[in-house]
Amino acid sequence: MDTRDVLVALMRADSPGAWHRIWLHAGDADAVAGKVVIDPNTASERSWEHIQLTQTCSMALDVAWRLTYRYNMWPLPVGILAIGLVADDSSAAAQALRDGGLSREELLDFLQSDILGVPLNGLDTILPTVSAESRAAHAAGSGSPPAGSLPGASVTAPIEVDPEYWRRRRRVDIAVLVAAVLMILVLSVLYAIMHDPVLHQSSGMQTSTFIPASATGFGLGPVEPTDGVVTVATEEAR
Repeated sequence: MDTRDVLVALMRADSPGAWHRIWLHAGDADAVAGKVVIDPNTASERSWEHIQLTQTCSMALDVAWRLTYRYNMWPLPVGILAIGLVADDSSAAAQALRDGGLSREELLDFLQSDILGVPLNGLDTILPTVSAESRAAHAAGSGSPPAGSLPGASVTAPIEVDPEYWRRRRRVDIAVLVAAVLMILVLSVLYAIMHDPVLHQSSGMQTSTFIPASATGFGLGPVEPTDGVVTVATEEAR
């Protein structure tokens, strides 16, 4: 199993709406599954649930675990797992998502805002750090360390997600929802007014269509010209 396989499984298991903006550039889960991409290191040295993983995929899962530890976000969120899969820009997952023109920065932004739902402070510097730690751990043959003994944890402390972001996002979502409801109500009222025959009959004046004075040639009979236009107006019967 490679990083693209895990990515497709995430897309199919997660809410489709969350991936919509990424799919606009890369295609949906079926399109991603059909792309010809491959992990740079296909050697199978580890397994998960008796499924062999490519070395690139194994390192991607390790990077995701380390990011979860750094940001203190348990259990491991889908968004962080997705970021781990594309941490190596040459992975099959990154290739499949970026062949539609997305830059690496845009892809990481989409994964944070749409899939994870919150920005990760300092990701630009932390992601390369944990990737280097993962490579070093795999080179030493140690793999993922047990919880609480992450290499470098004493140097780089876990970073909490800014809670103010959630409050701002909630206020924006509520404002957008209220605006949408008000717009629907206004349009409904306007539609009802325009299509209500009672309101049209209550007007005191009805004006016919303007008829050009030269319309006699269309079987309408003789029309007395009045500056080229005849206007017929009848006052409603009292």
